[in-house]
Amino acid sequence: METLAVLLAAVLVGIAGLHLAWGCGLRWPGEDERTLIDAVIGRPDVHRMPGLGLCLVVTLALLAAAFWALWAAGWVAVPDGSVVGLSVREIGLWLLVAVFLGRGAATYLPGPLSGAVEPFRTLDRRLYAPLCLALGVGFLVLLSVGLSVEIDSAP
Repeated sequence: METLAVLLAAVLVGIAGLHLAWGCGLRWPGEDERTLIDAVIGRPDVHRMPGLGLCLVVTLALLAAAFWALWAAGWVAVPDGSVVGLSVREIGLWLLVAVFLGRGAATYLPGPLSGAVEPFRTLDRRLYAPLCLALGVGFLVLLSVGLSVEIDSAP
């Protein structure tokens, strides 16, 4: 479980760094702003990359997800409260499972991502969505292992 948590955290920190770099003006994997938009946003009606503020929000959300993975594996100690019978840690893990599995599945279902332009459409089907699905499954494993440990250790 620790290896999985560290792997999830490392991937999420890397993605967070990329979002921060985009907010600071990095244009990779594009050559300019338009090709970057086409590669990472994929919407023809978007004409500017999100600014630093929005990129920071995404960066912080990804870092929080990385933190949650390490918390689930016991690498960080944080007091855990309870809400409606679930610990805050479990609620966060369920939320991360839903977000990543939902984002991954959205690629293959009719909806907003259906009208994406190239190269985003191809990158999304081959890289972004499978990565989101893998992250979602990883968080689901952390959640299920954590729940089984709690059940096994219950008096």
